[in-house]
Amino acid sequence: AGAVFVAAILSGLPYLVKVQSFAGIKVATVVPIAIVGLVYLTGMSGDFDSWDEERHAIILRLRSFFDEPLRIWHLAAFLIGAVALVLLVARSGNDSGVGVSELELRFRSLLDRVVGIRPRTKEFMVGHPALILGLVMALHPRGRRWALPLLLIGAIGQVGMLNSFCHLHSPLKVTLMRTWNGLWTGSLLGFVVAFAWLSMQPRMKRVPRRPTRRELEEYVDEDDE
Repeated sequence: AGAVFVAAILSGLPYLVKVQSFAGIKVATVVPIAIVGLVYLTGMSGDFDSWDEERHAIILRLRSFFDEPLRIWHLAAFLIGAVALVLLVARSGNDSGVGVSELELRFRSLLDRVVGIRPRTKEFMVGHPALILGLVMALHPRGRRWALPLLLIGAIGQVGMLNSFCHLHSPLKVTLMRTWNGLWTGSLLGFVVAFAWLSMQPRMKRVPRRPTRRELEEYVDEDDE
């Protein structure tokens, strides 16, 4: 819905004749990813009765996060994430600052022949699969520690769909087809990767459920009879 609104706003004559141009593509690439990371880090759930309780829980979680000791792999992960974000921003927009390799051009040509209108690589090969795998890991006890990085990468696919509608030189129906092709191919790849990861996890033992108070009372009544 947000992408359609962006397309409607940019459909004015000054934008179509390039008298004016949308200058927020790179900002729209970084800000949503930062918001996802901030919400996940602070644990803003909205489950508290008042904002004071929510704010207190946020402060406690941030304090616990910053009290953690800094390890070498933390620094390495930060540097890798920073370089990936710089490359993502450099390659976004109508006029990309980073060139495309010959191998990627051939891969794009192959996609055009197979699906008609090729999806964006960062959506169907990176963003959408990472989002599905991150959601699966967030629900699994053994994968929760990796959920945040994958969800941040998954936000790239959502941002990519929005940015596709900012390319005014592409017809709207072409952008819609490109977005759809990215969704179904990326979702299929994500489900395959998630299923493969789940199949490699050892089966967890079922913890016996504690009987409720009502069940205990009924058991006592039957024993008395």
